[in-house]
Amino acid sequence: MFALEVIMLEYSVSSFIPVILAAVSATAVSNAVFGDHPAFTLPALFAGLADYLPLTPVNQVGLFALLGMGAMMSGSLQAPLAALVAMLELTDNPDIILPGMLVVVISGLTASEIFGKESIFHAAAQADGLQINKDPPS
Repeated sequence: MFALEVIMLEYSVSSFIPVILAAVSATAVSNAVFGDHPAFTLPALFAGLADYLPLTPVNQVGLFALLGMGAMMSGSLQAPLAALVAMLELTDNPDIILPGMLVVVISGLTASEIFGKESIFHAAAQADGLQINKDPPS
């Protein structure tokens, strides 16, 4: 609500008081806990917390890159099974299936249901002027 008031230029000085108090208190707490350079401390803190995530192998950077690849493939191609099989074939490790299924399903549903995006192949075909019949043949 506050952002809308700022955009519409319908705000008063009293509406800034909670924002100023929150900013000052957050800065004081951040300086007390993390020192003068929290921009360098917080990413290291979150990277350290990633060590405690379940179902992650030793090489976590590779795992997260692979999960990102599968999510991208599932969301843009709308082919979740192909993304999952690609992840399985690239790693040759069945332990990737559970986290892979999680990201593939979330990415596919987010792209199709929330954002209403279709497969990149359908979009390219429609851009070329081809009509795609989504109804099954009778």
